[in-house]
Amino acid sequence: MGFPVYVKRKIAHICAGILFVLLVYFNLFYLEVMGFIILFTVITPILYRKTNFKMINWFMRNFEREENLKKFPAGGVFFYGLGCFIVSLFFSKEIAIASILVLTVGDSVSDLIGRNGNLKSRINYEKNLEGFCAGVILSSLAAGIFVPFQFALLAATIAMLFEYIDLKIGKFKIDDNLIIPIISALVLFIFL
Repeated sequence: MGFPVYVKRKIAHICAGILFVLLVYFNLFYLEVMGFIILFTVITPILYRKTNFKMINWFMRNFEREENLKKFPAGGVFFYGLGCFIVSLFFSKEIAIASILVLTVGDSVSDLIGRNGNLKSRINYEKNLEGFCAGVILSSLAAGIFVPFQFALLAATIAMLFEYIDLKIGKFKIDDNLIIPIISALVLFIFL
């Protein structure tokens, strides 16, 4: 039977976040790593659409959203890596790690808990308040390991609000994998 795709995707999301935290913590997140992520996200959609490469097809079927397979396969990986790279490049190690943890924990938990929630939001009818609250609380606890808890809570709340409302520029939805770490890092930078 196995896990549903959205659970597999969130497990991969958490594993990627842990990897990025370790790369930043041990000062290993270099331009080469981001170059590899960009190369992966450029080559993967081409291989997926033009070949029958079994490993790529398996990865896409098991970890990618159906709507992304048509638009931008591996786009989530690209924006996840880009968001993590931006915060690691422009902010202190503590802020970068805390922000990556807000993305890793907050985004994953809010989706997993929110799918079973009952309290619909008036702001975004596709999201539930239980998911939002769980994402804020657990990501604050994770980020609070590296920054003072009150600031982790503030950063997580504001960043998760941006994820909750589905920020758009025109008709283009900004990927939450990009926006969450940047918003949380900016909040931490301002208030720390």
